[in-house]
Amino acid sequence: IGPVITANHGMGDPSTSIILNELLKLIHWAECRDVCVIRMGTSGGVGVEPGTLVLTETALDGCLQPYYSQMILGREIKSPSVLDDSLNDELYKCANEQGIPVVKGNTVCCEGFYEEQSRVNGALCDFTEEDKMKFLQTAHADHDVRNFEMESLVISSLCKRASVRAAVICVTLLNRFDGDQVHLAPDQLHEFETRPTELVRKYIAKKFLPPA
Repeated sequence: IGPVITANHGMGDPSTSIILNELLKLIHWAECRDVCVIRMGTSGGVGVEPGTLVLTETALDGCLQPYYSQMILGREIKSPSVLDDSLNDELYKCANEQGIPVVKGNTVCCEGFYEEQSRVNGALCDFTEEDKMKFLQTAHADHDVRNFEMESLVISSLCKRASVRAAVICVTLLNRFDGDQVHLAPDQLHEFETRPTELVRKYIAKKFLPPA
């Protein structure tokens, strides 16, 4: 719509990589300029209240390393996974102007939903609740982790390689320090889930529409 493209991706880095590659090719051949990519989604918060927006500064892998790893031609290739500071600053300011709760921090991007994200409520689990809490506390205190999700590594890495500004905005649906189950009323869940979209809508209006 006008200068804005919206697209859905599936869950996890692999499907996100496919759609992002297609979009990056599209904007290249269309000779677009001053492009930015903003991913919106949900996440599990770490030390933040449900409903808070997390603006990812650096995406970390499951070992808390700031790289996106790919197996290419039989070799492991690691690419930095840092998001754009200036775009984060603009979105952070916009969220504050709208009274939307927001924090900046690092995001752990995992290859799976259950054990990979330190959840103990999957079908299989070979670690304890105590092990989980120790890892979450280390991630929070020593690595500035504020949430877990499954797509930020590929977004940050591919966009950085393509010299495209990028941001990842995810709303937290729970605080992982308090448990792994979402306990929100349907109307509250809906309101929280729309917060990233509302922020981006306000940001787009601010960028492209003349002042009222």
